[in-house]
Amino acid sequence: MPTISIVIPIYNSAADLALCLNSVLAQSFRDFEVICVDDGSTDGSNEVLDAFAAEDSRIIQTRQPNAGVSSARNRGLEAATGRFIMFIDSDDVVSPNILDRYLAQFETGVDLVIDREGANRLYRGDSLQDLLYEGMRSAWLNPPWGRLFRRSLIDQYGLRFYEGASLGEDLLFNVEYCLKVVGIRALPLRLYRNRIVPGSLTRSYRATKYEELSVVHMKLADLILGRDLMTADPARFRSLLNYLRIKSLVSCANSLLAGDSPVSSVEARMRIDSIYDLHRSLPIRVGDAQMKAVGQLYHSLGLYRLSGLIRVVQTIRRQIDRQ
Repeated sequence: MPTISIVIPIYNSAADLALCLNSVLAQSFRDFEVICVDDGSTDGSNEVLDAFAAEDSRIIQTRQPNAGVSSARNRGLEAATGRFIMFIDSDDVVSPNILDRYLAQFETGVDLVIDREGANRLYRGDSLQDLLYEGMRSAWLNPPWGRLFRRSLIDQYGLRFYEGASLGEDLLFNVEYCLKVVGIRALPLRLYRNRIVPGSLTRSYRATKYEELSVVHMKLADLILGRDLMTADPARFRSLLNYLRIKSLVSCANSLLAGDSPVSSVEARMRIDSIYDLHRSLPIRVGDAQMKAVGQLYHSLGLYRLSGLIRVVQTIRRQIDRQ
């Protein structure tokens, strides 16, 4: 039984897969297995996998018809035999000491290691509420990569990725896992490099985005509401959920207005206004200045104009970053 199972979901990643696998196989810590789940690739990813598997027996290949990244990760979890689980996206790379450094943190008795810039804290007891709040507020709790999970905890509670959406499903998994842990270690190791791919699901038009994010938000609210963390300061978490809902609605609006959207500008405006009519009341009574400002702008400008304002701000930021 290996110490660590690394799960890599793969879909049409032939151009980047070798770079990813080479970074994994270059680890200073050697006791691991790599479960590569090919989710119906058609670009030659299989051939890349075959070549690597022929050279290293730690690579385990699994293939399935295209069913989405959540299904692929779940298939990897079912095949995993290691004591710990790490998820890596097939177009990302990791530092050669990532396994060593993450694994060492479990000596402090935690159930999760999070690699996050600016963090250096051990979360236990009541402070776990702070991690959930801060992680959801700032979105650094969203992805499953840059983490090391304890597999026994995943198996004990039967935790799996929600397969009914391809956006936000990883946050659901992370939140549900964090609600089960004894302790979490967050450190600014920066050993995982997430590469931004043009045209990714979060940055382009998606016809079912509103429906998918609505389901995810409902499930997230079900996870948070009624928990012990709600009894101490319920207004805090209700305001947070409303803030996250506004952000998801802005994302839906931007999807309709994306450059690759087949929806006309007139039809997009009508759909955005219709969405806003369904979600007019999302008060943010507790939170930081930015949260409250977003809430005020949402209610005063409406969804369409708020999404336009945010796009302008994002464009200015990108221009500043390039200078």
